[in-house]
Amino acid sequence: MLIQNRTFVVSGGASGLGLETARALHAKGAYLAILDLNEEAGTKFVSKLCEIAVQAATKPKVSTSDSSSIISVGFP
Repeated sequence: MLIQNRTFVVSGGASGLGLETARALHAKGAYLAILDLNEEAGTKFVSKLCEIAVQAATKPKVSTSDSSSIISVGFP
């Protein structure tokens, strides 16, 4: 699968499996949108990624169980 220069949305990307998935994708050159309920952890992780390369963004406090929360992210 071609990963470099593609955008991936990682739900729960501020900790655990989501964080490790985001790290692996980032290492392969992916652009990331990190979604998580934990605003502080998500922002901290994205800040670390942006020190390496500006390839990530975060939308704090997104709940995948709430459709209006997902819509607020603003992806087409």
